Amino acid sequence: LRTCDCVCGERNEASRIVGGITTESNEFPWMVRLSYFNRFYCGGMLINDKYVLTAAHCVRGLMWFMIKVTLGEHDRCNKTPKPETRFVIRAITGDFLILISITI
Repeated sequence: LRTCDCVCGERNEASRIVGGITTESNEFPWMVRLSYFNRFYCGGMLINDKYVLTAAHCVRGLMWFMIKVTLGEHDRCNKTPKPETRFVIRAITGDFLILISITI
């Protein structure tokens, strides 16, 4: 069993990687962080110099002009030298359906 060293009222900055390894800085430079009202909420990937691909539920129903995209940030808990941050200027989504399948 995993132990929890959490303290009530204090943020847990421990790694949340389970069964994997920590990546090196700039190992996946196309990965981006999406923030909404300055809070991290989703990830995405840069597919060219203008577009980021993410899941539709990450932008659906949000004020897209308040979404920020951050590139070049390896660890959001420790400051990375000069990450690039841009505001979204357009969000393109189609109709989508979320299906949940549960097998017991």
